[in-house]
Amino acid sequence: MPVSPTDRFGNAPLFDQIVANSQTGVAVFDAVYDATGQFTDFRFSYVNPAGAAVLGQTPEALLGRSFLGYFSQAKSSGWLDLYRTVLMTGQTQRVPEVPYQADGIDGWFDLLISRYEHSLVVTYTDITAYKRTQLALEAQALQLRATLDASISSIFYMTAIRNEEAKIIDFLMVMSNKAVLRSNNMTPDQVEGRQLLKVFPGNADNGFFDLYVRVTETGQPESSIAYYRDDVGLEGWFEVSAVKQGDGIVVTFMNITDQKKTENELQQKNEALLRSNQSLQSFAYVASHDLQAPLRKIQSFGDILANQYGLSLDPDAKDILRRLNLATQRMSNLIRDLLMYSRINTQPHELTAVPLGKVLADVLSDLDPVIQETKATVRIEPMPIITGDAVELGQLFQNLLSNALKFRRPNIQPVITITCQAMAREELPVQIQLPGTMKATRFFRIDVADNGIGFDPKNTERIFQMFQRLHTKNEYEGTGIGLAICQKVAENHGGAITALGQPGLGAAFQVYFPA
Repeated sequence: MPVSPTDRFGNAPLFDQIVANSQTGVAVFDAVYDATGQFTDFRFSYVNPAGAAVLGQTPEALLGRSFLGYFSQAKSSGWLDLYRTVLMTGQTQRVPEVPYQADGIDGWFDLLISRYEHSLVVTYTDITAYKRTQLALEAQALQLRATLDASISSIFYMTAIRNEEAKIIDFLMVMSNKAVLRSNNMTPDQVEGRQLLKVFPGNADNGFFDLYVRVTETGQPESSIAYYRDDVGLEGWFEVSAVKQGDGIVVTFMNITDQKKTENELQQKNEALLRSNQSLQSFAYVASHDLQAPLRKIQSFGDILANQYGLSLDPDAKDILRRLNLATQRMSNLIRDLLMYSRINTQPHELTAVPLGKVLADVLSDLDPVIQETKATVRIEPMPIITGDAVELGQLFQNLLSNALKFRRPNIQPVITITCQAMAREELPVQIQLPGTMKATRFFRIDVADNGIGFDPKNTERIFQMFQRLHTKNEYEGTGIGLAICQKVAENHGGAITALGQPGLGAAFQVYFPA
């Protein structure tokens, strides 16, 4: 039977009842001395039910047990020395958080050690649940801090400061992340625990403070971009977003001054480009009227000379007149193609649902005289409907089919095949460069293949450049602009064009359109 505290400390039934029924563990340890009077150990002389339960025992099982025999790490951990010091000095010791993981015990304890005569009275509370919760919260706080510090955006958590009328007059910056250094040139330590308007007074002038107040009062998130400036030296464009949290807000913000400068520069370049396009449109007007008019007169005068004086001209004069007519015709074709390229580059596009089958049918109708003359065979598979500009698409296929008919092999009837294949974005060839804003995931590939003279694969990129010709004008007519127009039309439609070829084995042009 354990010794009752009333037997040790006097006949006090009330005290006995309090200790026995206390939720706090209470243990009494008597000092143990050897035959020479030297201290060697402590032993349990009393433990209440709560104290025994903390140790996973009953009071009867602990009574008389050796302190060192029960707590195997008491000596190595320094607890025996601490208990002995209290016994020798009589100075009570409080140890608020004692971890102990041994002897079937795994937890944290709050201890108070005091001396009574030649014994120690130890009261202890199992704070394991509290401690584990505290550690979990600390871990969450560390994780939250790590997450906040990993953000490229600056973040403040602020609580409202109110006056006697409950009106918000300022905010207390409670927490911030490391990114505030990039936005404000201030570390978290320099802002946490301080008032917003004292550290960043410009918030009162640019509307940010009013936004924070509204979010706190209404609970509705808000965002804003505004210019900030204060007497402290901070200046620039900032983008902020605020969300209510308790009686305060979480503010996410970024210094976007560099971005704003870039946007202004881009706007200026766009305006300059717009002026350039307007100038180009003016040039196109001049090219279509002021340049074409004198050319038509030259052609008319050449025709008059040929018709009225052709019989009286000597052979050299007739050759000069023939060359004059050919040169003016080439000049007219060049101006026409330049005008077409200018329009494709500068005029707005009317995007509608365009059946490519009808576009090709119209093109074949226009080219019917050449097809009949060359006895060409044109095979067309069913074509899809795409979103685009019907006029531009007609120009693209007109140029591709004209080239296929023009660059035919001598004494070989042209055979042109037009096919269509649907494909996913990831199936596109790696060399295909789509416009940067194109987000389509499905595409149509239209192949225009012929059995003509073909070309050397090393010239694949060159043939799409302005005025680039693989043959002389005496071999094949042309301005060297047609394929450049095709490339521009494909790009205007969010697609691309490429070509495959081998000398003497024909060419195949592959046009990609978003599905």
